[in-house]
Amino acid sequence: MNSDNVSAESSGAPLPLLENQPGFDALNYRVGTHSGFKKAMTDAIARNAVLCSLAHAGSDDPTLALADTWAVALDVLTFYQERIANEGFLRTATERLSVQELGSAVGYELNPGVAAETYLAFTLEEIPGAPEKVMIDVGTKAQSVPGPGEQPQIFETVEKIEARPEFNCLKPKMTQPQEILLDMQSLCLKGTSLQLKPGDMLLIVGDERREYGLSERWDVRIIHTVTTDADQNRTLVTWLEKLGCRKPDKIVYPAHDNVKAYVMRQRAALFGHNAPDPRIMNIPTTLFSGDEWNNFAIDRSTQEIDLNAAYPKILKDSWVVLSKPGLVDDTNTEIYRIDKVSLKSRKDFALSSETTHLTLDTGNNLHEFGRRETTVYAQNEELALADIPFTTAEKPGTLTVKLGDGMLTPVYGAQISLDRYLPGLKEGQMLIVSGKAARLKILAKKIAGISSKGVLPAGSIMQIVGAPAHNAGKTRISVINPAHALDVIEVDPFLIEDAASPQAVVEYVPAAKDDGVVSETAVVESFYQLENKTVISLKDSLKNIYDRATVSVYANVVRATHGETRQEVLGSADSSQSFQRFALRQKPLTFIPAATQTGGMAALKVSANGIQWAHVPTLYGLGTRDRAFTARQGPDGKFVVQFGDGTSGARPPSGSENTVASYRVGLGAAGNVKPDQLRILPSRLLGVRSVTNPQNSAGGVDPENADEARGNVPYTALTIGRIVTLHDYEDFARAFGGVARVRADWLWDGCAGVIFVTVLNADGKKMDDASYQRLCSAIDNARDPAQHVRVERTEAKRFRIQARLLLDPHYHAEEVLGNARSALREAFSISRRDFGQDVTESAILGLLQSIDGVIAADMTEPYPGSDQNGDWSKQRLVAHLPRLDSGVIMPAEMWILDESPEAVSLRIVSDLGEPEPAGGTS
Repeated sequence: MNSDNVSAESSGAPLPLLENQPGFDALNYRVGTHSGFKKAMTDAIARNAVLCSLAHAGSDDPTLALADTWAVALDVLTFYQERIANEGFLRTATERLSVQELGSAVGYELNPGVAAETYLAFTLEEIPGAPEKVMIDVGTKAQSVPGPGEQPQIFETVEKIEARPEFNCLKPKMTQPQEILLDMQSLCLKGTSLQLKPGDMLLIVGDERREYGLSERWDVRIIHTVTTDADQNRTLVTWLEKLGCRKPDKIVYPAHDNVKAYVMRQRAALFGHNAPDPRIMNIPTTLFSGDEWNNFAIDRSTQEIDLNAAYPKILKDSWVVLSKPGLVDDTNTEIYRIDKVSLKSRKDFALSSETTHLTLDTGNNLHEFGRRETTVYAQNEELALADIPFTTAEKPGTLTVKLGDGMLTPVYGAQISLDRYLPGLKEGQMLIVSGKAARLKILAKKIAGISSKGVLPAGSIMQIVGAPAHNAGKTRISVINPAHALDVIEVDPFLIEDAASPQAVVEYVPAAKDDGVVSETAVVESFYQLENKTVISLKDSLKNIYDRATVSVYANVVRATHGETRQEVLGSADSSQSFQRFALRQKPLTFIPAATQTGGMAALKVSANGIQWAHVPTLYGLGTRDRAFTARQGPDGKFVVQFGDGTSGARPPSGSENTVASYRVGLGAAGNVKPDQLRILPSRLLGVRSVTNPQNSAGGVDPENADEARGNVPYTALTIGRIVTLHDYEDFARAFGGVARVRADWLWDGCAGVIFVTVLNADGKKMDDASYQRLCSAIDNARDPAQHVRVERTEAKRFRIQARLLLDPHYHAEEVLGNARSALREAFSISRRDFGQDVTESAILGLLQSIDGVIAADMTEPYPGSDQNGDWSKQRLVAHLPRLDSGVIMPAEMWILDESPEAVSLRIVSDLGEPEPAGGTS
């Protein structure tokens, strides 16, 4: 601050007191500047009787030049005095080192950042001669393929796995065996060249009839239509009469055990079907009785029949069908299995011909078939049943939403059926499930969105976000509504297995081609074999609902973190020195994710004479023989390793180049790479073909800067590493790496009181699973275990702005628009917003009209494409605080401006009263 008016008088009067009001970010500590000091000295010279003559001398006078020189010296001195004074207070310090040292005075260390982590999926060679197993060791590297403006990032595995080629990329079960059910009218058969045509007879029979001759569990049907599908290599046949039989006293079900389908290729008749009428022949009456030949009917006691010709393709153990017109039904049929078959000649009923003699497995109802009206179907050919699309529940009763056309059973829940038998799987093995999220179609006339309070019309198709939540007999499903905003709908469960279910109001439909791929990790809890396929039970249910046709399951999976290992000789230790220090040559030091107060732990090992020393946060309290060291970040960003003095920690033994460090380099948000970016293997592994990261890496946090530290330093002093009060939960979580906003509330969950903590990441998105688990663990380690606590992560809700501006013509339009956009983005960023803070139209307009050059402004569409809570007429976006909704505690909400460039649309107009163009704003 310029202090010309407060400079000291030559009389030695005291300097005026410099006042500093609370809340300012700079101290008023400077007592004067060059002009003030120079004026004070020249005024004193003018008042001195001896020197007053110099008051009117020129600037080149040596005395005045000396005074000017001292004014310069005082100006420089007071400038740096003020800078130094500012660095002595947390609020006013500008240097990171100053904030770091001030924080260390209360036991706070600036958060060095956290390395990102992800899971790598390795693909092994499957060619002949390739290794059957490959050991992926700790420290295996994978490098990212950088995008525009990015640098390559190195990740290293932190676990050891045994990879196998058969684990490369697994697919879920896509088809299921075809079941023969009551009332069926179609059957799917393998192949397209079956030479079937309408009118052919189809026999469906199983072990029930094979093992028991009187069983009624079989069906014969006349084919009505034949449809081939070359893409799926199958043929669909239909018939008119439903399978099975519903009688007044019972239901006869179709075959079930070891079912076979046959087409009867040969149509024949019984021997004697064309015998002449004996009454018109001149033969003795002893040869016939009534209007037919003697013994013309089939004997009740026989199990043999003769066909009207020789049929050499009719074989033993095949089936034969006898059919005749019925009195009530269209036909009356019976099936028999052939025990013996022979070709022979027969003379009878005034006929003589070669016949096919059949001995049947039973004579049941054989006598009811007359020779003239019976049609024989024989020479059966087996038709292989095709598998059909998998549309049943993984577990009975778990499929609560109807499947739409072309939709397979989604992959969700805690069970995955694979399409093959997979030996070698282990309990506890890590998997990555990757695919596109299923979509949901509205079937009812309208469904209200719980979040948007809008009506979703029939026919709307929305992408599902997360797994459904079941509560109080209702199913809540999070979706992306037609306005591309997150919404929640609530429907009655619809069990497709239950005929008494209510009418379906929604159905699953396949994902769209342009939908993005989502991935998540899962852990194998157990597995078993079913129908020669492996069924995996997961430790936890999947967090998404996947379109089965798009799903891949990776089993050669290992955890990896950002950073590359370095081996470095720090130098020669000298046991005669106290608190000896060595600086690491490379930076930034990697801090791997851990359940600590800051969320990270240094990936640093130090050894002296081959003996590893322990890394501790402080040497205070250590004994004389405790081999330990500390590591602190220096002003240049490099870490310095420090040993003890022989009292607080042991001194390292003397030796030449005997102090060695093994550490990793790589840190921060740069490691948060996109899916499928980690595709380069710097060192080729025998038997390994490729590597990738099916899901994005997450959790990478940049080192804490001075501005962030100024707000976080007091939290350590407030909590002292433990959580007692409600505010302690906020203070503790806020210092955790990556957390931008925290709110703790005491709520009633319907049964008991609970401390509900809402956390939001610095990027406005939900905290990743691993970081969330570490935060929960860190809180649990610091709090009272008897207290009921829930930590819930949330995601900021985003909105857009469309406005019209009337500008002052004396201002540069582009500059005004740039200032307006910058002001909006700053005002509605995470750093300036808080939970429960509404967005009002008046606040937006007030901000726009405060920009220099803006005469007036209005909003053409308040919140286009936003997830709107509340009444639109109120011109506000409501952000709720934590609340109990239908028995479920909903986290706090925050509105921020969307980061996309099109989120702020400002249009210059000459008159705010002019109508909007048909195309809207630009």
